Amino acid sequence: MRTIWRVDNGLAVTVEPVDAKEMLANSPDVWTDVDPNSSETEVLASISASNVKVISGQGPPTSYTDGTPPASGQGIAGAGRGSFYIDLTNDALYINVGSRTEPEWHESVDANVAVVLIAAAKAEAIAAASSDASIKATAAQAAATAAAISGQFSIVGTIGDLCEVIGAGAPDLTQQANLLVNPAGDDNALLFTAVNAGIGGNLLSVVYVDPAANDAALSVVVNAAIITVNLATDAGGVITSTAAEILAAVGLSGPASALVVATIEPSDTGAGDDGSGVVTAMASSFLVGGTGTAAGVAGPGSRYTDTTNCKLYINGGTKAVPDWKIVTSA
Repeated sequence: MRTIWRVDNGLAVTVEPVDAKEMLANSPDVWTDVDPNSSETEVLASISASNVKVISGQGPPTSYTDGTPPASGQGIAGAGRGSFYIDLTNDALYINVGSRTEPEWHESVDANVAVVLIAAAKAEAIAAASSDASIKATAAQAAATAAAISGQFSIVGTIGDLCEVIGAGAPDLTQQANLLVNPAGDDNALLFTAVNAGIGGNLLSVVYVDPAANDAALSVVVNAAIITVNLATDAGGVITSTAAEILAAVGLSGPASALVVATIEPSDTGAGDDGSGVVTAMASSFLVGGTGTAAGVAGPGSRYTDTTNCKLYINGGTKAVPDWKIVTSA
């Protein structure tokens, strides 16, 4: 338990004793340990974006003890209270509830923020490491998409799968993201549908790549949220992969089948479409339409508070597919 100051609208301040859990349940720009009796510039600087950084590493972060070994992020310019650390090994998110010089890392309870920041970090790492312009563009867009959806709702408390969720506006219906890949020609369209419902499916993308080589084999590679289908070619370097073959390859790929399900799309020639048509190279495209407030996070009986309309909802569905039922309103 520590005494810090809660800042309202950047100016009004009240002294409140809070513990780490309560701090984690609030956005990092709400709290400051700068005495509000000091100058307004100091108070505002303590909650400015310049003091909040997102850093990453392999494995959990190290909190400050006596300086040996150095704490994760210790002394990094701007990495003050409220900064995030992404554990890329375990897909976990931590927040600094200490200071820039003495970081104290606690695992974040906000599952929504964790998902999107981890996805963004992986996408940015892929963009930096790849020499493929298409992959770079896709990874950069994934990072931007993750950042855009990160503020849709917030998990403010959990007991197992029972969650207290808040957001502005009514909760979203739960739907899976999907993508129709329909190259020129007949009998070669596939529909890719996210395995898991929710906004996370909108971070997935699919690309068909011409290997520009002779006798290349069909393969499916997953890099974070990017599903790359390397097309097969004949002795002359001509693409030979059919939609049906890609469907089978995606199904046999553990990493890919954990993210998406591919099905024959009969939009080319009707119900008789069998996927026998040869595909062409296709630029990377994102799955779209994934919605669902706290899908995969909030179990049955979880509550959602609509702070805009003062309404309360309860999840009458499942953790994977929430079904938010309104129970009361102001």
